[in-house]
Amino acid sequence: MTARRRRSPQQRLREAAVWLVAAACVANVFPIYWMFATALKSEADVFAYPPVWVFMPTLDNYRHIFTAAGFFRPLLNSLFIAAVSTTAAVILGTAAAYGMARFKVGGRFLPLWVLSTRMFPPIVIVVPVFLLLSSLHLLDTYPGLIAVYVTVGLPFVIWLMRGFFLEIPAALEEAAWIDGCDRFQAMVKVVLPLTAPGLAVTSVFVFISTWNEFLLASVITGTATKTAPLAAAQFSSEFGIQWGPMMATGVVVLAPMVVAGLLAQPYIVRGLTLGAVKG
Repeated sequence: MTARRRRSPQQRLREAAVWLVAAACVANVFPIYWMFATALKSEADVFAYPPVWVFMPTLDNYRHIFTAAGFFRPLLNSLFIAAVSTTAAVILGTAAAYGMARFKVGGRFLPLWVLSTRMFPPIVIVVPVFLLLSSLHLLDTYPGLIAVYVTVGLPFVIWLMRGFFLEIPAALEEAAWIDGCDRFQAMVKVVLPLTAPGLAVTSVFVFISTWNEFLLASVITGTATKTAPLAAAQFSSEFGIQWGPMMATGVVVLAPMVVAGLLAQPYIVRGLTLGAVKG
């Protein structure tokens, strides 16, 4: 018999790294699988011990959240608020980022200051935001919530898009000027198409952060503008947790983020490597 060749320490280390990565992947994917599975279980299967791995799927939990629990309205609220907030933040942030990249507005200090505003935890601004919206009579209104989310998303858009604009040579705009374009036309027709991957990535990130936001929404919204994350929390109370409806709500909340990621997938890799760290 041929003696088994001993593996070198480098090979053992690589194998250990592979197993560690595999374990990390399983640990990350399993909660998602469990959420999908629980959403399709009956109440008896949800609370069965030991856990039931093979069961008869049912859509009762989904019917419950859209009928008895009234989840359809919060879902539409979240879609509308996230879409409008993302659009406004990307438009305003892109314009500001272009000014900082091309005209050096604020020098090197202003972009760093803009980024620093993202370092504060949301709990820091909850009370001032509540008092401000209360004085303006904008609590539990779409304009109030959208204004808050646009303000929160702007620093991220500005910092990220500024890096993308710095990667675009100014000579391309100068060539467009020679061809008869003014600065605005050069930006729209030349610069923005080149930064399309960056715009896609930025939009997806802002949309996801707005869609998932819970803390600010729990303070400044009410029955009229309740969002999907807040509606999901209603299944947990002092009397217990309705795991089936809560997991079904989680699946529905996850769906738009998955769709947004799939639509932007062709741009994500290119957008993440286009810039965003320069300057």
